[in-house]
Amino acid sequence: TSKIVILNSDSAIAESAEIYFKLGNQKLDSEDYKGAISDFTKAIKINPKDGYAYRDRGLSKSFLEDYKGALSDFKKAIKINPDDHEAYNYMGNVKLDLNIYKGAISDFSKAIKINTQYGDAYYNRGLAKENLKDFEGAISDYTEAIEIYPKGLDAGDAYHGRGYAKE
Repeated sequence: TSKIVILNSDSAIAESAEIYFKLGNQKLDSEDYKGAISDFTKAIKINPKDGYAYRDRGLSKSFLEDYKGALSDFKKAIKINPDDHEAYNYMGNVKLDLNIYKGAISDFSKAIKINTQYGDAYYNRGLAKENLKDFEGAISDYTEAIEIYPKGLDAGDAYHGRGYAKE
């Protein structure tokens, strides 16, 4: 007798999208940004409602300085997952790179509103404020970043930025 196995197609589709997402993140971590974009794109084609795949593809594009593509992906990610504080932070970083400081501050502030303990967003908002010569605001944000991550990787940068803004 033969056995027929019927797979749940929705489950198989979700698993294949997850595989491409994980492969994309491995490539992102190893700085193979083009490969990461390819895998995230495959994940998105399989599951176009995966906001995290859009976010991480946007991050990969930002590392390749495809800022227009990155912003488009971050906007899609936020539309799908409006509480994704990292997507707001990454979008703010692209705007920071493009010298769109007020827009960056808005994005970092949204990230902070979602996650008040997200030190990266305070640090990045401090950078944007410093570029707008709002030194008092920058010092406040750098101080908050230091309080959240007193010994974190960005703490040294935050101490440096705070000292520079005080001068």
